[in-house]
Amino acid sequence: MSEPVHVDARGARCPLPIIRIAAAARGGGPGTVLVLLSSDPATRPDLAAWCRMRGHTLRSETPRDGGAVAYEVVLGAGSDGIRPGQGQIGAEEEAGHDERAASDDNQP
Repeated sequence: MSEPVHVDARGARCPLPIIRIAAAARGGGPGTVLVLLSSDPATRPDLAAWCRMRGHTLRSETPRDGGAVAYEVVLGAGSDGIRPGQGQIGAEEEAGHDERAASDDNQP
């Protein structure tokens, strides 16, 4: 396994820590470990939500000197921007799905 990718966002306020780790995640595939250093207290809930939405795992958080916290994130199957279990739906497929759903509602 390769070395973790470190993202230093100490001193940056919301939403910059999440923007920085998202940028770092674009270069890594599933299993890549990112370590985000942040001193912003809003990072914890924001990072947890980002991980849930993207299919990543917030594996640990470790207090560091100076009030910073090191958050360890493992990229999951959603590292390409698609959540696990979900594909990309084109507009024509989405429209067809809506038409089928509407016709099902009209049946007894």
